Amino acid sequence: MAAPGGVLNARRDPYGTFNVSRPLSAYTVPIAVVDPGPDGRPGSGDDGATVTAYDLTPESLVVPPVNVTTNLPDSDSDYYTWEITATKRQSARWSLLASFTNTWNREAALGTGNDFTPNALVNATDRQLRFTTWQAKLYATINLPLDVRVIPIVRSQSGTPFARTFVRTLGYGNATIKAEPIDANRTPDITLFDLRTEKAFRIARTRVMGFVDVYNIFNNNGDQLLTTSSGTAWLRPNTITGPRIVRIGARLEW
Repeated sequence: MAAPGGVLNARRDPYGTFNVSRPLSAYTVPIAVVDPGPDGRPGSGDDGATVTAYDLTPESLVVPPVNVTTNLPDSDSDYYTWEITATKRQSARWSLLASFTNTWNREAALGTGNDFTPNALVNATDRQLRFTTWQAKLYATINLPLDVRVIPIVRSQSGTPFARTFVRTLGYGNATIKAEPIDANRTPDITLFDLRTEKAFRIARTRVMGFVDVYNIFNNNGDQLLTTSSGTAWLRPNTITGPRIVRIGARLEW
């Protein structure tokens, strides 16, 4: 049996803290900045294009900061998810549940603090960061002779999209600028295979269920988070998939 479905997650008027003395309209001084390339060194052979950043007007620089937590303007986000699920009921000693999900992400590019500037909109699309992600799952139960049960679980997901960024010092402070669209790069796709094996024993009136869990059987060590800023640490892994883990245990039922 298969069942498709869809979900719309619409986030409206999110809360955040920003300096109301520096509204977006105060950033009206255009400055041409050159993307220094992945090595972070201007003038080297991998320099990118010139983009326009925006600095504060001189009069806005001297206004005392007033940080307020309120609804952020122009920060609506939408997530469109399509999912299909297939189910095989328990028969002939086995059952199966499989699903696939695809999400179209439309995240607000504006953030809080120093991210509440027009420079956060560089390489955005209509003030949004647009990208897609997907995830697939498979969960099965197999009943074997001698009261043994095997439960394999397979999970696969798309890599995380990211844009390379660089930092430029402007009059109001450091501005982090995206050198490319958010979907220009991705971490590797990750597939994990877990397995649980159970064996039931009867001791008097007590049922003992012994189990062995093996997580990440193939010891996948894929990168999950990378350094996205230009410089010597560009693409350096920050988070990798956890190693293979084996857990042995038992539970009592009476």
